[in-house]
Amino acid sequence: MRVCNECGATVFVDSMPCPRCAEGLEALKFSTPQPRPPLLSRTAKWVLGILAVLVIAAVLTVRSILHSLGSMNAFG
Repeated sequence: MRVCNECGATVFVDSMPCPRCAEGLEALKFSTPQPRPPLLSRTAKWVLGILAVLVIAAVLTVRSILHSLGSMNAFG
């Protein structure tokens, strides 16, 4: 049994660090950054997103053109 030099708390096992000081050290540890997804995955998401926007724009453009032509009486 010993007394911690830093905070004066009683440590029951000589080889263990002080529990109070160890809590303070845990708060100071920096977390490791999360790994980023692979570049191919990120690129594929952007390409699919842009492709979806382009398809929607094309559909709306064709719809607008067909709507501006008016009724097609020749087709029935």
